[in-house]
Amino acid sequence: MPREKQSASSKAMTTSPRNTTAMDRPMVPPRGLEMGSDRDDLVLPRVKLLQPLSPEVQDARGKYRAGMLINSITGLPLESEEFVPIILAKEFVKFRPRETGGGIEWRTNDPMDPRVQEGILFGAGGERLEVVAFLNFISVFGEDFGFPMVLPFCKSSYKNGKKLYSLARLSREDLFARRYRLLPKKTQNDLGTFWVLDIELVGQVSPEEYRRAELLFTSLAPERNKIVSHLEESGEGESL
Repeated sequence: MPREKQSASSKAMTTSPRNTTAMDRPMVPPRGLEMGSDRDDLVLPRVKLLQPLSPEVQDARGKYRAGMLINSITGLPLESEEFVPIILAKEFVKFRPRETGGGIEWRTNDPMDPRVQEGILFGAGGERLEVVAFLNFISVFGEDFGFPMVLPFCKSSYKNGKKLYSLARLSREDLFARRYRLLPKKTQNDLGTFWVLDIELVGQVSPEEYRRAELLFTSLAPERNKIVSHLEESGEGESL
């Protein structure tokens, strides 16, 4: 993406401590947390697309509805459906069957893991996949570039994750050079009604947004395979 020249006053404004946020600084532990945990303990919140059977929707208080997008850790609705993807990390997860208590049996970023190679294949009788593949786009939402979240595409939404990947790849620009919008869509099949994630291109990011996204990319890229997305241990695979 072409860089625009800044005037001295403009440059001073963008680099002044009063005009910076946590996302403008390298992603290192704040003072006091330097030795508190390993980097592997950092769990990023996930964008969660609620389904008709999601626990939040089933709650009698009626605060949530199917098709809503929420932060999986805070439970708060997304402030904006517009996002800038920063980095892509693929992940494979095996969930335990609900009838045996559910939960996550294992997860890996290695596509050559023998468990992945065996589990992503359909059984002889067309049984459902044992291992779920995720296209995880670590992204920032809204205009203020809040804390990064994992935007996952899996199962019925997986093809739209490939759509996002293809749009970015064919642009021949950095992944974070463009802004997109999430489009939750209602659909149905023989198993019932559910929601999937689709996306659309919004346009180019501004030079300042590009600068901030590039800084975040520089911090995250070396650790992309160590970043863990938040997944409930309930084994609620249909709500991801």
